[in-house]
Amino acid sequence: MSSHWLKQLSIAWMFLSTLACALTAPSTPQGVIGEVAPVPSGELQVTFVTPLEQATYLEGVAVNILARISGAGTDIDRVEVLVDNTIIEARFLPNPMGTETFTFTHAWQAVGAGTHTLSLVVFRSNGSSSTPISRTVEVASNADNTLTVASQSDSADASANPIEVMPTPSDSTSSEPAPTVPTPTPSEPTALPPTAAPASGTPQGTILVGSNIRSGPGTEYGTIGSYGANQVVDVLGRLTDNSWFKIKYYNGDGWIAGTLISVADAQSVAVITAPPTPTPTPVPPTAAPPQGPNLAFNGSPLIQPFPPKCKDVVAFYIRVQNNGQVALGSGWEIYIRDIHVASNAMSEFRATFDSIPAGEWIELPALFLSVDTNFDSEHRIEIILDAKNNIAEINEGDNIHETARYTLTKGTC
Repeated sequence: MSSHWLKQLSIAWMFLSTLACALTAPSTPQGVIGEVAPVPSGELQVTFVTPLEQATYLEGVAVNILARISGAGTDIDRVEVLVDNTIIEARFLPNPMGTETFTFTHAWQAVGAGTHTLSLVVFRSNGSSSTPISRTVEVASNADNTLTVASQSDSADASANPIEVMPTPSDSTSSEPAPTVPTPTPSEPTALPPTAAPASGTPQGTILVGSNIRSGPGTEYGTIGSYGANQVVDVLGRLTDNSWFKIKYYNGDGWIAGTLISVADAQSVAVITAPPTPTPTPVPPTAAPPQGPNLAFNGSPLIQPFPPKCKDVVAFYIRVQNNGQVALGSGWEIYIRDIHVASNAMSEFRATFDSIPAGEWIELPALFLSVDTNFDSEHRIEIILDAKNNIAEINEGDNIHETARYTLTKGTC
């Protein structure tokens, strides 16, 4: 075959290859920016900080659930908390700033004597979720007047679980009631947790059961926090009858009932004077809640991307609720404003929405705003509900969400 024909065949082959690539190459997604699901930041890692495994609580005590979520980002849709496989909390948009790592807290009121499983799952907006994590806790009945303290691992960080079994305060006594421990049989002796030897000459004690720490020696003093069982603390002083001990509490100090702490040589602890008894503050009568609608944000709005660059099309995902007692009328407006701090010049988006029933919330469709002026200087974004006050609300002070200041970088301007 001549070189002329070889050259012609080569040109034809290159033309066909280029045409095939053009036909099969994926096209750029069309439509509104922000409809494409955000790319996850990484593998979700969820860990419990509190409560500790097998911690024990009295009924009615708030169990502090604290979790740390890493590998997160702007696409975290919600966090669900379950007790015995029943959802008790679904927190939407829990990471509004889109940070890589964030913390989640929720207080569950301990109810129902027995063993309970607390679980937590984190969901992305694309429907994927983290592996569920669980902790088992024991709830002891107040009616039994009996409390068995659950054992804890030696490696557990007791200081990270400051809320455990709280002794029930009594208004008729100056000391906190001691929990009753079941009497062991001779073949199963019960030993108190050892009291750590003082390392610097300061007496030390061991907390016997999760206990309230108060501002003074008596239940008439306010609660400043709590310590979990087996926590070793410095003992700073005592009353003459050892009914209350003053202890170091993190960066300060507080008081604990003598029945709730084991001090090896209590008589060596200095006797100190109790602080003045607090004067009760009269509680004003609770006024009846005003009637009417009330617009408010349901969680913090999600802004993507944030901070934006010049000419970026920024998407706003906003949940609005009516936490009043009357249905919200239609025709209320929302304003989204990007404000140049130095000059107060602004770019603005407006939209009008319909009624919201009393006690319910809606998720607005994605709203968009783009800024192409005053780059390389400070801006802030504010979102205003019912900007023209068309709705008479019972609270007009919760209608504005404002971001921190940010620098609008040049981007494509």
